[in-house]
Amino acid sequence: MPESKSVQWFWVARWFLVGCATAAAILWGLPILLTLHPHLSGFEKHKAINEARTGVAAVLAALGGGAGLGYTARTYRLSGQGQIADRYTRAVEQLGNEGVSVRIGGIHGLARTVRDAEGYGQVVVSVLAAFVRDDASIARFRWTSRWHSSLGVGVGFREERDPPVPKTDIVEALSVLRELVKAPGIRPLDLRRAQLANHNLIGMDLLDANLADACLRKAKLNDADLRGADLRGADLRGAVLYRTRLKAARLYREGHSGVTPSQLRSAIGAEDIQWSDPPPGKRPRP
Repeated sequence: MPESKSVQWFWVARWFLVGCATAAAILWGLPILLTLHPHLSGFEKHKAINEARTGVAAVLAALGGGAGLGYTARTYRLSGQGQIADRYTRAVEQLGNEGVSVRIGGIHGLARTVRDAEGYGQVVVSVLAAFVRDDASIARFRWTSRWHSSLGVGVGFREERDPPVPKTDIVEALSVLRELVKAPGIRPLDLRRAQLANHNLIGMDLLDANLADACLRKAKLNDADLRGADLRGADLRGAVLYRTRLKAARLYREGHSGVTPSQLRSAIGAEDIQWSDPPPGKRPRP
């Protein structure tokens, strides 16, 4: 590291000396060339050379000032970019913190990063979508053990939980995503297997979103845009679909989505849903 710094200083000093020598040569030689015609002698020639040097010096000073301003602006811009990158890194690290308040701070830190640097829009959307997807690791089932009287043995089986109460940090992440997806050039959300039960997704732009195997039980999807969304394997039992746009959305038929005709009657474009057969062995939802 010290070696590289010494090399940098060597090049700075070298170019500084070259610049000074060039400026001196211009300041000394150019006025003489400028006063060759018309032919002057004595005091008049000396006066003309001094006046020309004053003008050349002013031009060099202006050029030097412009170069200095350009360098300062470039340094300021690079410094700002570095600060934004550091802020983005800290915000992402906060998402993995055990404290809910710290995670919420990280979510809003990412939102601020996008406000200060639009180029971060897509990467922040991807990070927050991954954060929401990770919440799906919460078990949706619990193992219970009951005594089977006819067999005389304890039998373990999976029993489905009620839809969980939305977590505060996930609610905040979805709130930020709701605004970010409106920006031009943002790719559709990837919320595969996301735990979105009971969440408020009213009016959210989920155009072409990937919601395969997502849990949307009792989710409020009023006025949401789900056109072209992949909902294959998604759990839509009890979801509110009032005026939800479902044109070209993809769902499994035969009850695998848990959606009922009464739910679809209040939706828009339900007649254009792309129904498909589920994979072999996949059981319908109760």
